[in-house]
Amino acid sequence: MLDQGDYQLHIPGNGLIQPSSDQQFNNGSSADSEPITTIIPGQNGTEVNLQGVNFSTVSSLLSEQDLKTPGGITAQLTLASGTLIGTVTNRLSYSLRDVYVLMNNNFVRVGDLLAGQSAQVHLRLNSSIANPAMTLADQIAESYQLPTPYSAIAENNGSSPQDELQRHLAILSALSGEGEYAYTACSFGSCKGISVVSSYLPRLKGPALGTTNSSDPLLVAGSAATLIGWADPSSQSTNTTNNVTVNGTSPSGLQETLVQAPLNVTFSGTLNLPPDFITGQIINVQGNSVQIQPTGAYTLTTGNLTFEFTVPTKLQVSNLTISEPSNLSQGAITLPGSGAGSVVDANQLQASLYNWQTGSWDTITLNNFSFSTPDAGVYIGQGGRILLQLGNQDSTVGTIYFGRPSLNLQGTIS
Repeated sequence: MLDQGDYQLHIPGNGLIQPSSDQQFNNGSSADSEPITTIIPGQNGTEVNLQGVNFSTVSSLLSEQDLKTPGGITAQLTLASGTLIGTVTNRLSYSLRDVYVLMNNNFVRVGDLLAGQSAQVHLRLNSSIANPAMTLADQIAESYQLPTPYSAIAENNGSSPQDELQRHLAILSALSGEGEYAYTACSFGSCKGISVVSSYLPRLKGPALGTTNSSDPLLVAGSAATLIGWADPSSQSTNTTNNVTVNGTSPSGLQETLVQAPLNVTFSGTLNLPPDFITGQIINVQGNSVQIQPTGAYTLTTGNLTFEFTVPTKLQVSNLTISEPSNLSQGAITLPGSGAGSVVDANQLQASLYNWQTGSWDTITLNNFSFSTPDAGVYIGQGGRILLQLGNQDSTVGTIYFGRPSLNLQGTIS
């Protein structure tokens, strides 16, 4: 076990290395108390010098690499009348264990998927969720009749995960910002935590205010469905040995390789998508006061953001609903250290939808964090594009705190 002290790490390959100590999420810590990290990239890898590191936390360093892997995961999936049906095929050179197919608010267990093997998928979407704050990681843990939020450490009275299932659930909990692996800022309503092993973005000074619930951390952004599974080390033809050295020696331990892949989905018949199924992607930002929180939420005093949604082609829409997460801030509060006055919720945003017929922006009003219209066709452009602009030009309103908008559609595929 590593203790607090100074460490020299060698990480082979070309990748992005960055520190991720828990002090970055502690509001009371000062810059002087954080460890000194020196990162020197080279031709044969990256040298990292860590001084005064406390390894009692889950993660003190993050390493990310892009590697080319032959093969992949292919899918022939159709979403019709609220049910996802079809097949997924493992075209990787190695088998996958403990495979799941995930959608916005539900999952199905596939089991093991050998190299070259296909498996049937039948997944019913939930149009209404009993507990919308429950992550997919918790849903999977609950399916094994385990307590949630799941923590293998707590389950084993402070010991490490004891078997493969516990290791896999612990990884999913860590990626979802739960259990013993999370920093959470859920002071204003139920919300998902922030994973200390995930990437983070700069935020406002002072305590974080909450976290958006518009997308589960295990889902691939922009994909209707996601496959996750663990590479079977006994069947892997590629070398995934961990060649990282610490102070010149190779650390012992067990390496798990989680595979996450987006799945193509076609749509057919009656379409009634659940909340948060289609989320907006930022395509334009105007204004110097716009900030992205590590929670995935946004703050602004003046300025605007433009989001793009892409909807299925050949869709005859009978109703369109734009929604904002409602659990980010409950009423106006003071934002410490910002000097921006009070914080207000998404209902204070000035919102507009782009009308493709008139070539202009139509002002809309968010009531109780949502806007609905049956006149959806004028807002759907070529390629199924829908443009939404959220902003504010009145600085006296205060700081508006809001999440990524989502789109709900009702209609039929012709």
